[in-house]
Order: sequence, then structure tokens, then C-alpha cells
Amino acid sequence: IRWNVFCLGRFNQDPEKDEKLEALKKTNTWQRRDYVEKQGWATMSGEKEPDSSVAIECANRILQISS
Repeated sequence: IRWNVFCLGRFNQDPEKDEKLEALKKTNTWQRRDYVEKQGWATMSGEKEPDSSVAIECANRILQISS
């Protein structure tokens, strides 16, 4: 859960979050993890790689709270 909060925080701080939200909505379900990872939202501070399970949950949560 802590990771998801971090990911949502990164999303909310993104200056282009509105445009990126629309892009995420248009992204196929199976590509959403990659989209979130590429935005850097699922990469914890100090880590080099994003956490794919966090990216999946984060994408789902972003879409859930944005609908």
C-alpha cells in the first residue's frame, strides 16, 4: 500500500497529469503497466527500476479515482 501511495503522489505531482491521464485511459489494459513505469511513477526514490506490481495497481487506482 505504501508503494501505491507513493505512485499516486508522483502522478498527482506530474505537471502533465491531465494529459497523461487521458493517454492512460486510451492505453490497452495490458500496456498500462508499461505506461506507468515509463512515467516514473512506480519507481521508488533511490531505486533504479520501477516495481511492475506497483505499476499495475497504480494504473488501476489512478483510473478508479479519476472516473
